[in-house]
Amino acid sequence: MRAAFLAGAFFAAAFLAGAFFAAAFLAGAFFAAGFLAGAFFFAAAFLAGAFFAAAFLAGAFFFAAAFLAGAFFAAAFLAGAFFFAAAFLAGAFFAAAFLAGAFFFAAAFLAGAFFAAAFLAGAFFFATAFFAPDLRAAMVGFSFGVVRGPDFDPRKFALQVALAQQFHLGQGDILLCWEATIPYVGSPIEGSPAAIHSPSRRGGTGLNAPRTAEEILTLLRSTGAPGLASVALRENRSTLWSLTQRGTVLNLHVAYAHAPAAVLLSFAALIRGAGRRSDEYRAARKRVAAWDGLQDHLARIHRNSVGSSRRPGPCCATPLQRVYLQRLYRYLNATRFLRRLPATVPIRLSNRFTSRLGQMVAGTAEGRRAVVEIALHVDLMLAANDAVRVDTLLHEMAHVANYLFDGEVGHRRRWREWARSVGCNERATCAAPIQARDHRRALPARVPQLPAGWRRWASPAVLMDPLGPSASSSDS
Repeated sequence: MRAAFLAGAFFAAAFLAGAFFAAAFLAGAFFAAGFLAGAFFFAAAFLAGAFFAAAFLAGAFFFAAAFLAGAFFAAAFLAGAFFFAAAFLAGAFFAAAFLAGAFFFAAAFLAGAFFAAAFLAGAFFFATAFFAPDLRAAMVGFSFGVVRGPDFDPRKFALQVALAQQFHLGQGDILLCWEATIPYVGSPIEGSPAAIHSPSRRGGTGLNAPRTAEEILTLLRSTGAPGLASVALRENRSTLWSLTQRGTVLNLHVAYAHAPAAVLLSFAALIRGAGRRSDEYRAARKRVAAWDGLQDHLARIHRNSVGSSRRPGPCCATPLQRVYLQRLYRYLNATRFLRRLPATVPIRLSNRFTSRLGQMVAGTAEGRRAVVEIALHVDLMLAANDAVRVDTLLHEMAHVANYLFDGEVGHRRRWREWARSVGCNERATCAAPIQARDHRRALPARVPQLPAGWRRWASPAVLMDPLGPSASSSDS
């Protein structure tokens, strides 16, 4: 019984052990199945992750490709827009160039037509000047609307001159109208072409067929001097022109009766009372003084009037001033003219000069050319005019040389060569005004200093002057 109990216990234990092992087996199988299932699901999840990763990478790739393609198309659009704008601007530029070329071509064509017309007109007037003087004069008179001959209207002519100046026509054009519309007194046939186109009337230095004072008055009244009352022609020795009686009377040297209209019209600017510092006044004075016929006529007067009986004019210089002028003359004669001028020339100061600073009066002595005197403006003795005084004396000494060596009087080429060689102003007039004394009746008694070293160049005759040592107080 005990053995049966033990066997039953053993079988029971074996049964329990078998049950345990069966349970363990089942549990192991379950865990193996779980492991396999886990492995399966893990592998499936891993594969799904790999798939999604591949899908993500594919999506990123296609997104990047789409982005780059969009950027490329955007760049292509911008490039197309740029080239389109460039092509548009280039087309506009070429269109503008075409219009500009058409404009300049039209302008060149019109300019060529204008110059061709001007050439034809010039050729026509040139031909008519030689072959049809009457036709030329008639056309000029018609173009200005004035009538030739005795029907000439000064007021209408003055209006035409004003219109010509308004349209910037030159003085020669205005004078051409004047020359073609006014017959001159003294012509062979009144109003004939020979009278109208006489060379002495169109300029030059001809001295034939002089105008009368009435003709000059009519000319000046018609061209800017309506307030002029009369014109007087005078044969003065030095004064060329002056205005008296409050600017209503013009006194002219008789030489201007032979002057062309261009010179006479300059007096209109002087009569109008323009300021002496104005460009118009200065230009008019230059034209009046630079007329070549004036020098020719003055030379003729000098040739007819010079002689041994001519004497120097009145002198307002003090004795010391006379000594100073002689010493300065001899110094300049030695240093600038190499003693080629006479050792002594009468030099005086004048208080009658109004528009000139000095003059040289030519004459003859025993049938030979001689100098009557040199006259200087008394205001040149003022301290402010020291440089002008020396230059003026050199100017007149150049006239002395020009007259004695060349037989000429005036400011011609040979005189300018003399002036240039001695270093004085080559102009006929002084460029700047000089200082004037405060009172016309108060004459300056000042004796300027002589240049340094003047004694070295002065001859003994100059040093031994009749005034004695008292004159040396003014020496340098």
